[in-house]
Amino acid sequence: MWKMLNENQKIERLKKSFERKVIMKEGCWGWFGYRTNTGYVLIRYEKDKIPAHRASWIIHKGIIPEGMMVLHKCDNRECTNPKHLFLGTHKDNMKDREIKGRGQKGITHHKCKLTEQQVLEIKNLIRKGLSDSDLSKRFSVNTGTIWFIRNGVTWNHIGGNQCQQNEFILTHFDH
Repeated sequence: MWKMLNENQKIERLKKSFERKVIMKEGCWGWFGYRTNTGYVLIRYEKDKIPAHRASWIIHKGIIPEGMMVLHKCDNRECTNPKHLFLGTHKDNMKDREIKGRGQKGITHHKCKLTEQQVLEIKNLIRKGLSDSDLSKRFSVNTGTIWFIRNGVTWNHIGGNQCQQNEFILTHFDH
């Protein structure tokens, strides 16, 4: 069905679907539709589901330029109020997250397998010369996890980020 529609017809269809699911109110808008386990709300657009805040941008402000993301001023993943949305790059999103203190790190990160106490122990053992391989086996994580700890890419908010005996410091790491 979507294949036979032109761009304007697709946006009109998206708008009708959006209006059935959105709860327009003062402030952040609510949502009746599908939610991901991370708190984002989705809506069907063409053959896929897209984040509803992106749909809101398309409906209210137009096409999203290539490489741009739709970001929330309100930091409410459910919100689709176009007044609360702005365009930015991935780098802008990461900077916004850091400024607002939303970044997950340490035990709050959803993929965390270690406790802060274990990381402090790992850092001490690194200073004593244990290898990444030995530490990964001891703590049941992969060697990459130990490498990231050793070089201050992760867990640098506790116990310092300089672990190696030769004081190697990672100077550049793109996320």
